[in-house]
Amino acid sequence: MLGTEASLQSTSKHDDWGVFPRVCSATFDKLSQMRARGQACMLLGSALEFYLAECYDLLSSSKREGNAPVQIDWETHAPSGETCVVLERPADLMGFLSQVITNRTARSTNFNHASSGHSGSSRSHAALILTLMQLDEASREYCQTSFTLVDLAGAERPDKVRDELEAAKAHAKAPNDTAKFKDLFNPEFMPMLIQARDSGAMTQKQINSMMPINMQTRVINFELFQLGHEVVKASECHRRRRPYTSPKAMVTPTIMFLSSIFEGNARLAMCVTLSPAGRNAWETWFSLQYGADLSKLHAPRRKAKTQDVDKLQKTLANEAASLQKDVDAMPKDHRYYAVKKHKADAVAERLRRLELVLGGGKGGG
Repeated sequence: MLGTEASLQSTSKHDDWGVFPRVCSATFDKLSQMRARGQACMLLGSALEFYLAECYDLLSSSKREGNAPVQIDWETHAPSGETCVVLERPADLMGFLSQVITNRTARSTNFNHASSGHSGSSRSHAALILTLMQLDEASREYCQTSFTLVDLAGAERPDKVRDELEAAKAHAKAPNDTAKFKDLFNPEFMPMLIQARDSGAMTQKQINSMMPINMQTRVINFELFQLGHEVVKASECHRRRRPYTSPKAMVTPTIMFLSSIFEGNARLAMCVTLSPAGRNAWETWFSLQYGADLSKLHAPRRKAKTQDVDKLQKTLANEAASLQKDVDAMPKDHRYYAVKKHKADAVAERLRRLELVLGGGKGGG
């Protein structure tokens, strides 16, 4: 998906680049052509991590809180609250990907060892989002499209995959250390971790890396199963010309975000990674079967429509002002204050991004 970590240090096209840097490079070339024709355009990049049924911003982190939480709208399936950066050239992309790799939760397992040039096994799903904003200044027509690369964590058998530390202790038959490791399952362990985070002794990322690997595996497998189930459900609804309704309750942010493919707002393409190792035969078979199942998705494709940019700006400005007025008039301890503020912030961010392309779409910003 990304390529080797060594290749991501290169600001020019590299043979070891994966899908995402190649798409970005092609888009940079396209931006130059569009601007040569007098068309204003801007490319924004953002990145999300879906970890243990939560969604985090991979471009924003702090020592105490770890990655900042991101909300997924259950109606539009769009994220809000995530950081976005302007991408103009390969050098911008390298900094962007460096943050993603640094902040994503990964650890060394007995199947995927970490090294100086490799982070180890990813313990989460990650979504890298490119948002292309285009404005025809003559007609004032505006269009926004996006390309999202979702790097799904692979399905695993919990009884096979172990943390390297646990595997080493089991191999060495060190009962004292092994017993100490099992303290992770002690109900008092989590409060201890939270206290360590609040005191600044540990970061949220360090805490994430200490979660029992079986817990991470089971959440990943559950989400992969639910994703496959929704493909079947959505395909059946569309074939029968019945409205498809994405799940709203008892669903993780991963499924809420990916539900746009079931409603036809995004086109799905899938790459399956295979292992040549015989011991991974089950995982290889599962991956092939999973790819075959997702390829059966039957959904209408809804094209992005152009909008009058001046009308859109005015609408967003009025909506942002109205929502902010409601927030200012509401007590902070009101039960719906957080919801209302989140909506106000989301609309204000949409307006800010639109004004980026209006003010600097020819390469500024």
